[in-house]
Amino acid sequence: MSPNTSAVLTFGLIAATACRNSVVVWNVATRQDEFQLWHPATVNCLTFTPDGRELIAGDLQRQVIVWRLADRSKRLVLPHSSPVRALAVSPDGRSVYVVSGFDASISVFRRDADTGALTPGGCVSDTGSDGRCVNGTALRSVGDVGVSPDGGSAYAL
Repeated sequence: MSPNTSAVLTFGLIAATACRNSVVVWNVATRQDEFQLWHPATVNCLTFTPDGRELIAGDLQRQVIVWRLADRSKRLVLPHSSPVRALAVSPDGRSVYVVSGFDASISVFRRDADTGALTPGGCVSDTGSDGRCVNGTALRSVGDVGVSPDGGSAYAL
């Protein structure tokens, strides 16, 4: 069965793949699976934090879950406004970008690099989402988000 999504940590030591609600974390050097995480819904996207301590997963049931890899625990479950299409973490680990499918928005969460806690930092959407977000344009077909190496810009793809 082919994975729904995958992520590779930048320095290439670990990778993760998701198929339905199962996330497998792999050791790249040995090509062996290290462990499996069970997600409550179908995982649509994955990303690692830059320090490699956490894996963030977004799902079709409107959740963002932060997994602490050292003890394989759910560190945080964050409900979202619609199914999560894509995720990105800034290079300094202090911002998490979440792309939502149905409301055509990109939400920004501030992340405490020490605790992993996420707090809302704003959003932009095609419609302004009834005042919840800044009104943007051309976000309806966004399928991914990227962050510049200096963390100064996020790009809707």
